[in-house]
Amino acid sequence: MTTRGQTFPTGAFWPTGKRFCSAAMTPRAEVEGAIRDEHRANRKNPPCKEGLNGQWPEMMDILLNRRKSMTVKRVLILKGSPRPKGNSSTLADQVANGAKAAGANVESFNLHDMVIKPCDACEACHKTGDGECVIDDDMQILYPKLRAADVIVLASPIYWFTMSAQLKLCVDRWYALDQPGGHALTGKQFAVVLAYGDADPVISGAVNAIHTFQDMCRYVKADLVGMVYGTASDEGDVQKQPALMERAYKLGQMLGS
Repeated sequence: MTTRGQTFPTGAFWPTGKRFCSAAMTPRAEVEGAIRDEHRANRKNPPCKEGLNGQWPEMMDILLNRRKSMTVKRVLILKGSPRPKGNSSTLADQVANGAKAAGANVESFNLHDMVIKPCDACEACHKTGDGECVIDDDMQILYPKLRAADVIVLASPIYWFTMSAQLKLCVDRWYALDQPGGHALTGKQFAVVLAYGDADPVISGAVNAIHTFQDMCRYVKADLVGMVYGTASDEGDVQKQPALMERAYKLGQMLGS
């Protein structure tokens, strides 16, 4: 199926192959950097009082812990279905299982169970310049999660040819993250999980949601690295499609590695 110049195979697992990378450092330089950071963080009782020529085994432990925290991907999954065991939620859980199997730290939220109010266009988040939304609701839980995540997975059923209201409310509130110095989501990886009742992504309107997610990622300068979508309407439909469930799991593995 082709639309807007792009091809969307039904039930697609669509990785683009992008990966995070980090500059390599020599072992000694990396250890010395760890020592300096530990001294800055704990000046009164530094872990190695002998400085850069001190206890290397102790510093190697610090370094290993640092490497572990740096290499573990943080995956945030936002589920927009009103049904906790709905088809898009089930696929999202499969993505979570795959990401966990790859070693990622995964957090999932059912947006339907959260109190998320609409953006009221007060512009307070931009007037202060700190990107803090003044609306006191459960988005205050999600804002730090969004900022900290390496990967954000958006899961939704298709309602009226686009994403659910639950997910759209959350996305609208990302306006606070768009500041003059740059968007807080720039450089992050995104993935999309969709379920719909019609025969294919075009008839169902899933392509409208896909185009919206593509435009969102383009605007914030993030990478849309994968999608899983398929026909599944009644509760339990997706479990009857092992190939689709497997694609969701493999997407999670890719995101978590």
